[in-house]
Amino acid sequence: TQYSCYVTANTSMGEGKTSVTLTARTVEAVSSSPINFTLSSVTGSPTMLYANWSIPIPRNGIITGYSVYCNTSASQPYPEQNIGPNAPMVKLVVNGTTLGAKFTPGQNMPYTQYDCYVTANTSVGEGLPSVIATARTVEDFPSSPQNFSLSPVVGYPTQLFSS
Repeated sequence: TQYSCYVTANTSMGEGKTSVTLTARTVEAVSSSPINFTLSSVTGSPTMLYANWSIPIPRNGIITGYSVYCNTSASQPYPEQNIGPNAPMVKLVVNGTTLGAKFTPGQNMPYTQYDCYVTANTSVGEGLPSVIATARTVEDFPSSPQNFSLSPVVGYPTQLFSS
């Protein structure tokens, strides 16, 4: 932040002339947390999420971009898959002053719940994380059944057995 200051002296006669105005800038630091962070699924796109946030207050410098971090949530509909809190964290870098992004979080799986947060970046480094937001990608059409077969049922000429 840049400040301009001057000084005046006061006596019982009134205010004196002002000094020379001096200008100084505080040093840049990492930013505070971005605010109003939200996360939502993207209709019609079973592997995408949309993240949205507002500028951190205070910024503590010039925001050069944002980083969105996501991980699959602990409670998943498919516990046998390698997802959950021990899965690798995915980082999405958003350059510039954009305050939102549509993205595919790491696992690229439909109907998966993600926990995400965002940080703001200055030339000093990455700032404090936002609150964590949670969203689930939308469901997708089911895949084709595999190893499907039909065979006649012995003794029942009008019936078939499927497996």
